[in-house]
Amino acid sequence: MDLSSFHQLLPIKFKELVLFIHKCGFKTGVIGGIPRDFILTGVIGDDFDCELRPIDGKSIKDWPDFICKLKEKYKLEELNFKVIRLFLDGLEVEMTMPRIEHFDGTRGHSNFEAEHIEDLDYSIGFNRRDFTINAIMFEFDGKNWTLIDPFSGIDAIKNK
Repeated sequence: MDLSSFHQLLPIKFKELVLFIHKCGFKTGVIGGIPRDFILTGVIGDDFDCELRPIDGKSIKDWPDFICKLKEKYKLEELNFKVIRLFLDGLEVEMTMPRIEHFDGTRGHSNFEAEHIEDLDYSIGFNRRDFTINAIMFEFDGKNWTLIDPFSGIDAIKNK
């Protein structure tokens, strides 16, 4: 899948953010609604869910330093489970590292402990998503966007 049109449609502020993230030693993956809706309609919304993975010798231990650098440049909120929320000119961007959720046995959305694993296999990390079409990621390596689709979400979209 050619994601050059995806890149062209991205808001400038978001492009600047992912370049900044890359310079800080992380690659950005946009997952969930944004890739799903782009595939379905060719439109990009304003609610970005991102998974950041360390690159260039960085590790999960560099996350606190990365957050400090983000705070110098952006207004952000630190949420539960090491989730960061930024607001950029009408965009809402939530970012976290790959994780596995260990539930306590009750039902709910926050009844778990998050284990962050920097090199977590995509299929394991995305397994917590509700539908295959919400487990599609577009990942930015500093130059290009790549499709990550471990559960064949694009096929599910094509097959309705």
